[in-house]
Amino acid sequence: MFWLIYAILLERLIEPMLVAFIVALLAKGREMIASMTLGLLFGAMNGIYLIRTVHEFGWSTPNAANIYQPLILSTFFNPVLFALGGGIARKIRLAVVRGTSASHC
Repeated sequence: MFWLIYAILLERLIEPMLVAFIVALLAKGREMIASMTLGLLFGAMNGIYLIRTVHEFGWSTPNAANIYQPLILSTFFNPVLFALGGGIARKIRLAVVRGTSASHC
């Protein structure tokens, strides 16, 4: 049960990076703009949902950690991971465009 709980939380961290990577690959030349915009939109949506949930249930609910831990994680870390995925795509694209020279072999 321990691994199942933390595997789901790790999936919540890896998924936005992969989504941003794919979106950045599709947005040639504007990788960071696309991934950061996506991160800001998802962060804003999760922030609104977090505020609404706290307002509805309060911080002192019996299962507050189970309710708020994924919301806080997705609200604050997902925009960073979206930008990281876009940055990885940009680095890969720059490496492919530049290519490798024969002197580096």
